[in-house]
Amino acid sequence: MTTRHLSRHFPLFLGILLSLFALTGIAAAQQAKPNILWLSYEDSGMHVGCYGDKDATTPNMDKFATQGTRYTRAFTNAGVCAPSRSGIISGCFPNTLGSNHMRSRADLPAAIQPFTRFLRDAGYYCTKA
Repeated sequence: MTTRHLSRHFPLFLGILLSLFALTGIAAAQQAKPNILWLSYEDSGMHVGCYGDKDATTPNMDKFATQGTRYTRAFTNAGVCAPSRSGIISGCFPNTLGSNHMRSRADLPAAIQPFTRFLRDAGYYCTKA
């Protein structure tokens, strides 16, 4: 597996890592909930200005990167987007859930809740576009 292949999903995991970092503050900050913005996008590789692509026109992402944490090393548990997302949302390896193939229709066992359930229970609004 090449570095180029792994870096393809880097922006997706950047958003996830930023969000998970923000989630750690939920338990510690009972008085005020932190603002959490989770952005997931894929198939862009590192073609973002804040990661050094001089030809990329990404002013909003670049500005956002200056105001938060920008990760330079991230790894995935799967080589393609859908299994990676199932691992992120559940905290389980995709092959454990049966979601390791593209377009699989795995159902989460009752004992496993997606992390968005915990956000909703904490009073956050969650949606997908």
